[in-house]
Amino acid sequence: MRGFLLLLAAAWTAAAQQSFVVRGTLLAGERVEVFLLDEMGLTAARAISGIGGSFALAADLPGHYQLAIRSGGQWRVLDRFELSSAQPVVELHAARPGPVDPPRQSGTAADPAISAGRLARQIPREARRAFERATERKRRGDVEDARKLLEKAVAAAPDYVEALNDLAVLYLRRGDYSRAEAVLLRAVEAEPRSWRVRLNLGIARLSQKNYSAARAEMERAQALAGGSPLPAFHLARLHSAEGRSGQAEASFSRALEIDPAFAAAQLYRGYLRLLRGDLEAGRADLATYLKLQPKAADAGEVRARLAIVDAAIQERGQR
Repeated sequence: MRGFLLLLAAAWTAAAQQSFVVRGTLLAGERVEVFLLDEMGLTAARAISGIGGSFALAADLPGHYQLAIRSGGQWRVLDRFELSSAQPVVELHAARPGPVDPPRQSGTAADPAISAGRLARQIPREARRAFERATERKRRGDVEDARKLLEKAVAAAPDYVEALNDLAVLYLRRGDYSRAEAVLLRAVEAEPRSWRVRLNLGIARLSQKNYSAARAEMERAQALAGGSPLPAFHLARLHSAEGRSGQAEASFSRALEIDPAFAAAQLYRGYLRLLRGDLEAGRADLATYLKLQPKAADAGEVRARLAIVDAAIQERGQR
């Protein structure tokens, strides 16, 4: 059992550290602001295109995104695409601006998302600059400096949702769960329909073993997330922590229905199936995980587990 838990921890660490990137070149005669917008129309990443129109933007989570530019006060969406475990990098070269298509505006009960354009107008320059510098520090691996810059950003703009969410993620990663929860509650108040914020709040509460409150936030995130497998994945982790293995397996399966290449969900479901004695199904999940992640940090351990399972299957067949 201890080995099983260690493998689960390694799989979760690998999943949490995966990054998703869109990069390429624009057909533009001037340097422009390039935005990666998530399903809610919120800014997941921002950059200034380089000489020759080159750009690169990174997201922390898989999902459906839009690539947009802002120039002369006008927004244009260039492309829509999905970043996933199977497709963590998207290349868009010589992308041509399409018709004007601003991010969604808030103001109605049915569609209260805050647009990237509106956020850019409302958030003080000092806060935006601190957030951009923090994003760059994170990419370089300077997490501590990124944390300080994000704290500066939210001090200057207390309802800066992206900065609050990113700051909370850094607190989660260093194990400061109560502080992460407090920051995420501020983000939820500012943007109650952001599934990413809701999901991270659920993770913070799960980490503190506040299971009922965690479930409430994760279920809200699942209702808002649409095509993302992450809420189902984390609900499965919650069910597993509560000892509800059947519900955990069902939630991992739901995550895999949305994204069949979600390697961590494949691995976790495989272990659950092995624990309940379904060796063949568990073996199939572990084998699929290795096909998806042949160079994963835990690949050797998973292969060793497969060898044990194969021996058990063979022994059972000889009885």
